[in-house]
Amino acid sequence: MATLFILPVEGVLSERAAAALQELENNASIVRVQLTRIRPGFPVPSSLVDWMEKVNNLKGKMAQAANSGLHQVALSEEESRLVRSAVALKRRLVAEEVNATQRLVRDERVALDLQQQVKPFDQLLAGPLRSVSPLQRPQIGDFVTATGRASLGDASPLGEPALDPKHGILLSASLLANDVPAYREECEQRNKPLAIAFADLDDFKNVNLVMGQVPVDYQLLPGVLNTVENSAYGHGRAYRFGGDEFVLLLPNAESTIATSIVLRLKAAVEALRFEAPVTSVRLSAGIWITRPESHMSAAELVDQAERAKQRAKDLGRSRIVVRTETASGFDETVVE
Repeated sequence: MATLFILPVEGVLSERAAAALQELENNASIVRVQLTRIRPGFPVPSSLVDWMEKVNNLKGKMAQAANSGLHQVALSEEESRLVRSAVALKRRLVAEEVNATQRLVRDERVALDLQQQVKPFDQLLAGPLRSVSPLQRPQIGDFVTATGRASLGDASPLGEPALDPKHGILLSASLLANDVPAYREECEQRNKPLAIAFADLDDFKNVNLVMGQVPVDYQLLPGVLNTVENSAYGHGRAYRFGGDEFVLLLPNAESTIATSIVLRLKAAVEALRFEAPVTSVRLSAGIWITRPESHMSAAELVDQAERAKQRAKDLGRSRIVVRTETASGFDETVVE
């Protein structure tokens, strides 16, 4: 049997891997309970039973190796992919808890200390697991329709529309904390990607300096923001992130679809004409496309889109950088 990964069975990394496998088992158990809530006596799908057996067998294999005094255990390709799925899930859940707590603290050192909770999982993902593709873990959406899922009442709905208070054109960025997980969950139940676009105007500080902040706020930005809203309509939601920055959430959007939407948006913004001294503006954007098995928290996904946008700036502005998430990295495409 080919071995792709050597897993330690002692120390912090081993403890984190064991905790991750337990989380994966808990996740499958939740799906099983959800099925019984839809209809008592709902038969447990054989694929779900097989998945839980594989997780239990791997947990047993690790425990047996540790009890035998071994320091590591060799995994098959499928077992390594199962570990990858487990660590990704556990890492995401821990990161979500850390991010939520960080929003409540004032001391930067405390925030940094909290981030250390994620580090052991990052070490696993960035080490031998880096090139391992995760197995798709069971979802309730694998077994029942959208109507059946809705009957459970477990889904997180999109936030009630609340407009950015300054211009009242795009949605408020305060909704992102709710809407990213909500869109993400719906995409994951359908095994579809979620695209997050982060964009802003090029040389905006200079535009403010030349034109003046008040004229920018009341003459230039309303036209830009309205164009963003028009371009995003029907594809997802558009949020005012701050100043000249905005975010688009585009569910079920592969690279080609997301790029097409943002390209049209970019062209529409750059086609706007204003009175002197600033007659036109340019726009840079980053797109991050995440998959159901991503290990990142919702806040980290938005941050990755912002990083892709900054990459577009660094490459010369007025372009789009598209990054599609892979196991522990991304594939990048630059569109000018």
